[in-house]
Amino acid sequence: MALAKYPEFFRVAIAGAPVTSWNEYDTGYTERYMDLPSLNPLGYRKGSILNLVEKFPDE
Repeated sequence: MALAKYPEFFRVAIAGAPVTSWNEYDTGYTERYMDLPSLNPLGYRKGSILNLVEKFPDE
């Protein structure tokens, strides 16, 4: 996420098995910290890297 949000600061990033959408991740873990998606839709939206795909540098 940092690379997409701050490309002028980061030049390289490596992700090993990242969570791309918390809606699709293990509910027991996710809901413990983020509550249910229906109760925290903004948190789930802001936590998804899929919303930032267009902001990644293409070089």
